[in-house]
Amino acid sequence: VVPLASLGIDTSPRVKVLSYAPPKQRAGGGRVADVAELVTRLKNEAKVL
Repeated sequence: VVPLASLGIDTSPRVKVLSYAPPKQRAGGGRVADVAELVTRLKNEAKVL
């Protein structure tokens, strides 16, 4: 086993954490009764289809 220091490799951390913040609260999801309702919601509410 060869120590990293003998190879000239720097193992010190290179990233410094400046601050932590919790994620923003998101609205809860919803349930749909069937595929038809899912497609309708995706078309009309989310505007993704």
